[in-house]
Amino acid sequence: MTTKRKKKAPTAPPPPAFPRVYEGLGEPCLWGLNHWAGNNPSAFNGIVQVEKFRVTVDRVEEPVEVIRERIAKLWAECENHHHWAPLHAKAAKYGMELHHQGRTWTLKDGAQ
Repeated sequence: MTTKRKKKAPTAPPPPAFPRVYEGLGEPCLWGLNHWAGNNPSAFNGIVQVEKFRVTVDRVEEPVEVIRERIAKLWAECENHHHWAPLHAKAAKYGMELHHQGRTWTLKDGAQ
């Protein structure tokens, strides 16, 4: 006897990465939107949070050269070996190859 396989139900597409909208009670603070974005009113250390606020975070598109300059600066100043792998990965995304000797970098073949 053979059994039919159940067809998987179609899944909803993932939400877009940006813009992200955060809603929470109390004015937003710079030290952490995730902590701020709560829905419970509170009173702590003289701060009463009962009004609701919304913050929208959107990615700012910049020229690839600006981003490469930032990566190169981070690479030149990086002394913590724990940051090397993430820096290499981000650099590869922007067509860069990082070199340990002399803390230099080059463009990969075909990168512009």
